Amino acid sequence: MSILNIKIKGIIFFAIIIAFASACSTTKNLDKKENVYQKTQVRTMEIRASVSPKFPDFDQSFSAQMRLAGYDSVSLNALGPFGIALGKLYADDDKFIFYNAFENTVFRGKPNSENLYKAARINLSYRDLVAFIRSEMPGNLSLYEIYEDNDEQTTYIHKLGSEGAEFFVVSKSYKAVTHYQRKDKANQLELNVKLSNFEAIEGNYFAKKIQFEFPKLDGSLDINIEEIEINKPFGKEFKFSVPKSAKVISFD
Repeated sequence: MSILNIKIKGIIFFAIIIAFASACSTTKNLDKKENVYQKTQVRTMEIRASVSPKFPDFDQSFSAQMRLAGYDSVSLNALGPFGIALGKLYADDDKFIFYNAFENTVFRGKPNSENLYKAARINLSYRDLVAFIRSEMPGNLSLYEIYEDNDEQTTYIHKLGSEGAEFFVVSKSYKAVTHYQRKDKANQLELNVKLSNFEAIEGNYFAKKIQFEFPKLDGSLDINIEEIEINKPFGKEFKFSVPKSAKVISFD
């Protein structure tokens, strides 16, 4: 398998995580109680990063440019060697479109749990993914209970009924999430996320390294952020057109 094919496979996997993740989203009401760990004044983010998926059948890094408009939508441009455009993604809570430029193929549709299972078997919500990139805890604090507390950090637990529980570790000095875990009803680890290498930007702390571990898939995904810009006006809409000749694969 060529390096370029490995990159495309890794990009498609990363795009699937972003695009389909909303299917497993746990509703987190933002209105009931103020969440001091949310950066409400950060309206937009633009990042440039190296993305490194490491799974049994592919482990090749690629470059990515991501733009986030709050929690409403996200776009991704994936770049290969010498800045070659490999793929584009637009996703929000209701729909997604991913264009694989290398194979002239389009994946599009509305996220649902069946498609998510078929595509990646990943239990990661769209809103949670955006929260990790913003280094904050999603939702309102009334949904969480304090599990442990000390001078440096607080660990919150969110019980998911019969499905298990999730844990957020929040740094008191950064006012940002540094560690996240989700466990199933058998107390088996489903997802482990570590955030580190924090940088202060306009009074807010953002992790420049985000490590996702998927124990049940024997894989991981590292995002190493090289540059972050916040509250930058976007010059055009996130959505994009694709060639009429592209093969379309729909997820209904």
